[in-house]
Amino acid sequence: MVYEWLAGVYKEPNEQLSADLPSIPAMMAILRYFAGDSRPARRISVWNGFRGHLEIASDGVKAGLESQNATLRDEIRKKDIEIATAEEINRQDDQVRADLEGEMAQINRRIVVAEEKIRRQDESHEEERLKQEAMIKALLEEKRLHSNQLENKVEYTMDDRACKTLVREIFHLLTTWCFSNFKTGTGGRTEIQSEIGGMLACGILAPLVVGLHQQESQMLEKINLQILTSVPKYDEHRWRLITLACYTYEENRHVETWHAFIENKFAGMAEQGKAENRARVLRKILEKTVSLQKQLHVQQAKYIVQWISAGSPFSTEYMQIQGVEAPESRPRIVQYCLEPLIVKAVCRGEYRGTVVIVPAIVICIP
Repeated sequence: MVYEWLAGVYKEPNEQLSADLPSIPAMMAILRYFAGDSRPARRISVWNGFRGHLEIASDGVKAGLESQNATLRDEIRKKDIEIATAEEINRQDDQVRADLEGEMAQINRRIVVAEEKIRRQDESHEEERLKQEAMIKALLEEKRLHSNQLENKVEYTMDDRACKTLVREIFHLLTTWCFSNFKTGTGGRTEIQSEIGGMLACGILAPLVVGLHQQESQMLEKINLQILTSVPKYDEHRWRLITLACYTYEENRHVETWHAFIENKFAGMAEQGKAENRARVLRKILEKTVSLQKQLHVQQAKYIVQWISAGSPFSTEYMQIQGVEAPESRPRIVQYCLEPLIVKAVCRGEYRGTVVIVPAIVICIP
């Protein structure tokens, strides 16, 4: 039976098995030995041969396994190298991506900075353009005024300070003239003086009177002389003009000078007591005031001129008036809110210097 199995196994011999296993005679000898062959000498020689074959076969198997292990280790090493290479490539890709993202962020920041710089330059150019336009308008206005002076042959010169001073003094003249020539009654006049004095005491109004130069006095004298020329008739007897003109404590010395000046210049008309003469005076002074205001910068003159009804009771209310600066910690300028005939001197843009009569409260904003 054993022989039949061996014969079946070796019908289709395997090359590896045939190289590693003992030969057929040796195997047969081994089987006979186990079957009871009692020949010792022959058994020993057969066993030695079998052992030799086993050692040879074991060495072959070991060599084959070592070869296979070496092959596997080489493949594993190659795979490790491939994995390490792939990881290095991925790391480099991540680094490149991070570098690119950093460069993109830096480019975006530079774009934002450039856009902001362009926007500021545009704003600066626009501001400069507006300044140039304002300067050109001022020069054209100055040219027009000089042309008018040449046409009228007026021999005097005025700088900004002189013109500003003159306009402020004219406002003071108007205030004093109103108190001197319109019969408001003791109570009404006292109330007006009290209101103006209260505003002065609160420091709401800026200091105005800083004195006159000789040329300014001459100019004002010329204006006063021109007041007596023809002026359109105006129903002035129903209205009283009150101008908020102020001065500091140190400048009070100018007040008495102006009182004397008014008494000397208008004593004749005051004695006549004719309303139309007073109307001519006030109307002409207002026109000259508006004309002079055009020579001033907006920040140099912020005045309020209001026409107030003679027959209405005085009332005061606080309101914010556009163009007039008032500190937040102080009350707004008191407005005398009376009946509707109001004169508005428009002194802005293309309407600068135009006198408009409107049925509303009067504000003159230089």
